[in-house]
Amino acid sequence: MKKEKGLQKIYAYMPIMQGLSEGSSSLIIAYFQTTPGLGITLYSLFTIAEFLGRSIGGIVHYRYEIPAKKRFRFACIVYYIYPLMDALLLWLAYPLMLLNRSICGFLGINSATLRESSVQNYMPDENRAKLNAFFHVAYSLVSMFCRFTAGALGEILDYRFCLMLFAAIEIFSCTWIIYRNQELVKPIYNQNY
Repeated sequence: MKKEKGLQKIYAYMPIMQGLSEGSSSLIIAYFQTTPGLGITLYSLFTIAEFLGRSIGGIVHYRYEIPAKKRFRFACIVYYIYPLMDALLLWLAYPLMLLNRSICGFLGINSATLRESSVQNYMPDENRAKLNAFFHVAYSLVSMFCRFTAGALGEILDYRFCLMLFAAIEIFSCTWIIYRNQELVKPIYNQNY
């Protein structure tokens, strides 16, 4: 891992992205519980919309392969669209929230599958377990921090502004860690398997 600068960048960014997503999820639940006219039943339907988007995205990804030379660009587009969709989410009417989550589910499963297959094919077999263990430890630590921070911020700021702040951090992180270092990261995503 010390020699693999591209993997370092991917595994520096992914816990941040997923941790911020976990923090945002806590705020979204709180928003649904505290906003008149929403509630936990509509939140359940909201999660179903994301599940359906992920399911359809998985089927599409299974049937149609993203060409190798376009994988990095596709992943970066998703890494920017997802936080923008999060930032807009709580400002939308409920039917548009469902559409928002379906789109995010569709894009999210495709970029996750793309990233996992790229990294796993790039890594030698003997290092995969170490890399996966490192990622899960980093993800757990960042996730705990982001959930705690989201809860603290949710006490003093409107939930919608918290989501916008998290989205801004995610976009900045993607730009700083992934896009700025694309010459290191692109060969991992754009390899032929």
